[in-house]
Amino acid sequence: MPYYVFSIGGTGARCLESLIYLCAMGIHLDQPLFPIFVDPDQSNGNITRTLSLIQKYKLIREHLPRPSKDYLFNTEIIYCDEENVLDTRVIIPNLYNPNSGLDPSQNKLSHFIEYETKLQGTEYKFLADLLFSKEELNMDMSAGYRGIPSIGSILMTDIQNQAFWTELKGRLEEDTASRVFIFASLFGGTGASGYPVISKLIKNASPSTKVGGVLMLPYFKLKDPENLQKFQESLKQEKIMPNSKSFMINAKTACEFYKNNYSQIDSNYFLGDDFEHCKQYENYAIGSTEQKNDAHMLELMAAYAAIDFFNKGSGNFKPFYVIQVKNPDKNNDDTTDVVDEDIPHKDKGKPFEKFALLYHHINELFELIDKNNVRLLDKIAWLRDLKIDNEKVRARDIIDKKTELSSLKELMDSFREWIYQNHNNYAKLNIMDYELKLDNLLTNNPDKYKGYHISHLDTKLYDKKTNQNNLLGDMVEAMSLAKITKGR
Repeated sequence: MPYYVFSIGGTGARCLESLIYLCAMGIHLDQPLFPIFVDPDQSNGNITRTLSLIQKYKLIREHLPRPSKDYLFNTEIIYCDEENVLDTRVIIPNLYNPNSGLDPSQNKLSHFIEYETKLQGTEYKFLADLLFSKEELNMDMSAGYRGIPSIGSILMTDIQNQAFWTELKGRLEEDTASRVFIFASLFGGTGASGYPVISKLIKNASPSTKVGGVLMLPYFKLKDPENLQKFQESLKQEKIMPNSKSFMINAKTACEFYKNNYSQIDSNYFLGDDFEHCKQYENYAIGSTEQKNDAHMLELMAAYAAIDFFNKGSGNFKPFYVIQVKNPDKNNDDTTDVVDEDIPHKDKGKPFEKFALLYHHINELFELIDKNNVRLLDKIAWLRDLKIDNEKVRARDIIDKKTELSSLKELMDSFREWIYQNHNNYAKLNIMDYELKLDNLLTNNPDKYKGYHISHLDTKLYDKKTNQNNLLGDMVEAMSLAKITKGR
């Protein structure tokens, strides 16, 4: 039975992105992950970035038919690119649009609640006028709910009327060990509207299912909407835009609501930052492909919260968790950097270290492949230990398999950018060099790899026959079992 992970809105997508990286680093989950993206804006840049990561992950894992729980990429991710094809066997979609029942030309709240038709001449029209402004009733919802969760929650309830909901409910009821986790913001529009509705619907549909989630308190700011409308032509006609000034008010009100109404949800994790020092997103966009905000260290902590939830014993839950972000060092310095000892996992930063070394090995490999340098490829010690069908791997085999290996190269390049973005905030993920430079790779031990060329580290990575029978799988297996020590 998979672990279902609902990713709601752009913040949810970035939290899921961090969880996928942790799975790539080999942090083990007992069951496959089944991601479900919930967003009216399916072309949101944060969603497409996470989907691209999932697709690369799946391509790599397809070359690991026999992964051990100690391996990188050991967790299966259930995702189908063809779920919208008519004859597909996928019943529960990985992508759900809560506005899917609306005509594109009438993608607004007034159409959904039948304001212009059934409500006319009734007392419910006056109630709608009291609850929503004219601008809110006619706001285009195709790019999300603009920081107004009351609008989104109305549409989110329709998920229980979808055909796949019956299937999901049935699967959850069949397996008492099944679990559901939700990533969402507490202060915005889409995430804040989706979490309370979806968590309650799932718990009501299958009371025995363990349901938890991360509620992200404000941890970034947006540019002032009035200034944006003055200087961005595309925004001048917008009547409603998210405003950072309302984030803390929204969050405070929501926290009171959850405190009084959500003790029956098995685990609610609250994560936040010092809002006065939060970074402002400079490249702001209302939605679509232009909305691609940088990763943030808090999203990584949200991913660790999901792992904590999935790994808990059946009776080891409590309704509310507060995860502290600001961790001053032993000298009482007022720094907010998150260092190795702050990572909430038994192996701390070791998965990051091993993955960073894989990044360097793959980079060196592709530099030689692109130069068609057979002589140096044949001298890479760890490649000489690999075998396919009892035959040693040679340089020409590696060059011929460049396309097969490209998904790993692309994912490792994305990892480097993700590390950089996590370091580029007021609260930094400061466990390794933000550019992954080998000379000062580790913050807590900057001299460990100083002066080394990556080829000096590969002399005894793996000394047994690999079990995958394909080059990419053999390489991932070899790196999975590599010892994190310096070799001379």
